[in-house]
Amino acid sequence: MLRFLVLGFVLVTGSFGTAGLAMEGLKPPAILTVSGALPARMNTNLLRFDREMLASRGWHEFQTITSLDTKERRLSGVTLGAFLSSLGIDGGTLRAVSAQDDVLEIAFSDALQQSALLALDLNGRPLGVQEMGPIWLVFPVTKEEAAERNFVNQTVVQLVRIEIAR
Repeated sequence: MLRFLVLGFVLVTGSFGTAGLAMEGLKPPAILTVSGALPARMNTNLLRFDREMLASRGWHEFQTITSLDTKERRLSGVTLGAFLSSLGIDGGTLRAVSAQDDVLEIAFSDALQQSALLALDLNGRPLGVQEMGPIWLVFPVTKEEAAERNFVNQTVVQLVRIEIAR
């Protein structure tokens, strides 16, 4: 009985992280769903990604101002353009949806030109839910750009889904 209680505690709290999940034969949880007009070669209209799957698509890091304050932060993750290109998506409109169902519509060309980042780490640590994660969609902004315009609407905290429309 004690063994089942300990296992339940580990699974609920994540005390052993993804290594503990792998030992039990379980997969890490999906943190991002991509749906909609996916390439026909995929034979699906729904894909799920865990943290490792996202990180394996090309790690990128930049310093930027965020909508939280005027302090520069070091964010790391995969660029949205590289992620979409790895899926064979080369155009269309994206709907980035948060856990709270907030939506940001993005033209594919804007995601490429503005280097949008699916941030997974903040200052070298994985983003938790309390820090806008586990995925924070961020467009890089300098202090000068932040002073010139309102950029709060160009970010999605707690990103959980990307919908692709052609």
